[in-house]
Amino acid sequence: MPVGQRLADERRAQGKSMADICAATRIMASKLDALEHDRHDELPAPAYTRGYISAYAKALGLDPAPFLAEYERDIGSAASGVRLSEMPEIESVVPLGHQAHAVPKKVWIAAIAIVAAVSLVAWAARLIGGSSDELPPVPPVEATSSSAPASATPGVSVPETAPAQTSGEAPSGAPQETSGPFVVRVSIAPGAASWLRVTVDGSLAYEGTLTGGSSKEWTVQREAVVRAGKPSVVTVTRDGVPVSFASAGGVGVATITASP
Repeated sequence: MPVGQRLADERRAQGKSMADICAATRIMASKLDALEHDRHDELPAPAYTRGYISAYAKALGLDPAPFLAEYERDIGSAASGVRLSEMPEIESVVPLGHQAHAVPKKVWIAAIAIVAAVSLVAWAARLIGGSSDELPPVPPVEATSSSAPASATPGVSVPETAPAQTSGEAPSGAPQETSGPFVVRVSIAPGAASWLRVTVDGSLAYEGTLTGGSSKEWTVQREAVVRAGKPSVVTVTRDGVPVSFASAGGVGVATITASP
């Protein structure tokens, strides 16, 4: 009886499927089917086929020697000149998963040796060339006077400029000077209210509380002084130009004078 048929009969007797043998031997089902049906033209070289037979028999828990001997008779070992003892035993022609991706030990050793050699050459080059891994020192920055602005470019001076002022608005609290009579107007922001005391040319012109949206104005010859309890909601103008308040005892004060 051909060896393939004997293996197939034994597999069926044990109640095992072709998938069971494939899983145990890691041999493709098409090759096992060709072995069971003695389609030798679909099998690899005899040495590999012997490995299939050996693995198949072991998967069934059988001694592979009788099956290999039967295979030798089937193919005519006398004509091939190959003895059973000279046949290499192949457990599986398909490597296991961990073997398929394993890196040979010699490759690891060679890689480590190459890395060590490259590191040694780089170290020697730095030693011979006198290079240093230290960063060059940063040049010190000259201190600049607090009264002069820092220059964006070293060696280039920046001219001092006076702080810009809003046209028509004098520094806070300073008397507002004009030439000749002028009109002072006081307005309250909508929805707000503030206490006011206005003196025009030395006389009390108004004292009271103005509510939001209200305004008053006076023609001034020499000087006007406006005091406001809540200067943040009060707008004072001289001929339409806003005038700022200075703080005096918690009260905003704006003084506007005419030139002599």
